Formats: sequence, structure tokens, C-alpha cells
Amino acid sequence: MGGALATLSKPVPVADNVIYVKKGASADYTETLTTTVKLIVIGYNATRTDEPTGANRPTIDGENSRANCISNSGNGSIFKHLICERGTGAGITHSQTTHFNNVRCTTNGTDGFANTQNGGSPSYRLCESDANTSDGMD
Repeated sequence: MGGALATLSKPVPVADNVIYVKKGASADYTETLTTTVKLIVIGYNATRTDEPTGANRPTIDGENSRANCISNSGNGSIFKHLICERGTGAGITHSQTTHFNNVRCTTNGTDGFANTQNGGSPSYRLCESDANTSDGMD
């Protein structure tokens, strides 16, 4: 899919889509990204090939009003270079095998990363989880 979208929830993702999420000027995305299919979601700052760190990663902001920033049940999904903050529940809920690279979950109402089925083989590479009310990774 070419071009940029102002929202993460439209169009509805199709299995094996690659979704590029661009860093914005303020709180980037104030919605919940809900996926039920295998996706690759990659955050970037200036170009799709950069690998932003720190505050240069795109933010999915729950604004203390949405349960989770990301809710994923697509087996084999990959999330890279994102910040998920201020969800009233977890920063990210996931099931089965989900892979995370350079993702930060911060200031969420429960866990940073919550494996809802306690199954599969999730992987976390260069991830951060801080200032969440409960566990960093559950």
C-alpha cells in the first residue's frame, strides 16, 4: 500500500501486510491497533529504512482512555520500532507467537506486554517496559 494514512485502523489489515507507521510531530496515533491476522508493523522516523530509537519512534497513545494500545492475536506478527503508552490496560496484548524488536511500553494501566494465552514463543529484542502499573512482561 503506498502513501501514508492518518489512522492505523483503516483500511482493515489483510494477512501478511506490512504496515509502515511514521513518527508524527506530537502524540502520533491516539487509537487502538487491533489485529487478528499475521502482520508486520514497522515504525520509522524520516524514511522507511531508518531504525529509530528513543523518542524518535512513533507513539501509539492510549490517552488514558483506551484499554490497550495494540491488541494482537495474529500468530507470527512482528512489531518494530514503536512506543505504546498510557493504555488503561496493557500497552500490548498478544497471543501465540509474536515478535517485538525495539518496542517500548510505558505508563500503561496494567502490563507493558501481556501474553493473553501464555502460550506460543514470543520474542523480545531490545524492548523496554517501564512505569507500568503491573508487570513489564506477563
